[in-house]
Amino acid sequence: MRRFRFTLAGAALGLSLYFLALFGDTDLFERFVDGLKGAERLELDELLLSLLVVGAGVLVDVLLHLHQSSVQRHKEEIFDEAMRATQHIVNNFLNNLQYIRMEVEENGPNAETHELFDRIVNEASEHLKALGDLERAEAASIRKFYQLDR
Repeated sequence: MRRFRFTLAGAALGLSLYFLALFGDTDLFERFVDGLKGAERLELDELLLSLLVVGAGVLVDVLLHLHQSSVQRHKEEIFDEAMRATQHIVNNFLNNLQYIRMEVEENGPNAETHELFDRIVNEASEHLKALGDLERAEAASIRKFYQLDR
């Protein structure tokens, strides 16, 4: 409801004016036109037209600014999620390297630790490549792909 508060206010005002005109036996549009005719004598109609043009320009500027702000927030959200995913991949890689280091210090280097090392390097590389190759750069798809919790 909060999202459409101005629409609801406009609908309520419009319905109120409609019922006022209907049951009050007044023609609001004719009164408006008569008011404009009176304004003609004072040359206020040109002022009103100028204000309408300026108002339209302000409205376009505000809408453009809102759109640009929305796009910027969306870009920042995507960047944040991409950074989280990258940190996730790198942290997993570093943790696995720590594990391999402990294994080598404890048991010495062997074929198993070499295979494990190769596997974690390839896994990290594949994950980073997959992150770069995502078809849709959206924060939700990045979170879903890496199952990151926020």
